[in-house]
Amino acid sequence: MARAERRGAAENGRSGRRGQTECGRAEDEGSERSGSSESKRTSGPLAVSVVACTKRRAYMEALLRNYGRQRYAAKELIVILNGDDLRLEAYVKAAAPYKNVRVVAMPASASLGHCLNVGARLARHPLVAKFDDDDYYGPGYLSESVRVLRATGADIVGKRAHYMYLAGRKLLLHRYYDRANRYVDQVQGATLLVRRQVFERIGFRELNRGECVRFCADARASGCKIYAGSPWDFIAMRRPLSRDHTWVVSDKRLMTRHAKTLRVKDIRRFVCRS
Repeated sequence: MARAERRGAAENGRSGRRGQTECGRAEDEGSERSGSSESKRTSGPLAVSVVACTKRRAYMEALLRNYGRQRYAAKELIVILNGDDLRLEAYVKAAAPYKNVRVVAMPASASLGHCLNVGARLARHPLVAKFDDDDYYGPGYLSESVRVLRATGADIVGKRAHYMYLAGRKLLLHRYYDRANRYVDQVQGATLLVRRQVFERIGFRELNRGECVRFCADARASGCKIYAGSPWDFIAMRRPLSRDHTWVVSDKRLMTRHAKTLRVKDIRRFVCRS
């Protein structure tokens, strides 16, 4: 059963920089929000809190399917509604078939960065993942992300090399193709997986655009390590009208900036390799 909650714009979301001290390394299993700051090592799965902010009703089902599709079982979903025209009750009803889902309503005046901070603060698990509502996350996406974080000991992991589908041209792009499986300055915002302890030092800026780029920059300035995994199990979906996206950019620019163009019949089968 999904849980519902309404919050005001003044909710403390830990926005902005929280200091420049060295990033703390989380243990394999962080403490729950019970007052204890100690962590315990475990060989079991690291649980993940998935945070998804949305202001577009048309992507409600896609958002929930991305979460439900994940083979990784140790997870919860926190949906942040960032639009006054979104009905909390509709999302709660749609989320009912899925396990461990909470729906939180924020006013449209709240910035995307602020909403992400609220989601991170509500997270119950030691890892926090950011999902976008209009992209595609393959079944092995979370499993690979957690595996990469464990193997590298990084504070933040994600994808720099990634696939992007241009729906208007029916083309698949392989962007930043030489930046996989390496330490990087930043990863794609839709692919962030962050140790929860990072949010004790930094947060997302009060921005509606560029908040993830600034988050990565602030994280590196505070001593955090960022690692980019493989490009698999994720597709950034670009619709023909870029004005409908948070990042407004032309298809031509995307095709000519560090990208290879591919013609693939079944894009989802192609990217789901893990």
